Amino acid sequence: MTDIIIPSLSFLSGICAYASFNHLSAGLRRAFNLTQISFALMCLALALYALYSIVKFYKRKTLRGHVCGFYGEAILFESKARKQAHNKLCNCFRNAALGQLSK
Repeated sequence: MTDIIIPSLSFLSGICAYASFNHLSAGLRRAFNLTQISFALMCLALALYALYSIVKFYKRKTLRGHVCGFYGEAILFESKARKQAHNKLCNCFRNAALGQLSK
């Protein structure tokens, strides 16, 4: 999943930064066009938010998150309690699959 999200957000931030530059330059020519300037600011805000989301994702994945494989997908856990609850659930399913009683 991360193979799609990170490049997509990078591509989105690049397009938004380019659109922001174009609309800002069009809005600042001779007579100010507030519609172009406001759209440029919205594009710039979206580009910055996409970059912030990338940084937030990497920070969460490397510093705070515990990565666990579950049915081939990566699940990020923000807290130790969630990880423990997930481990209990996995053990319960594992024991049921093996025919053992869960404790």
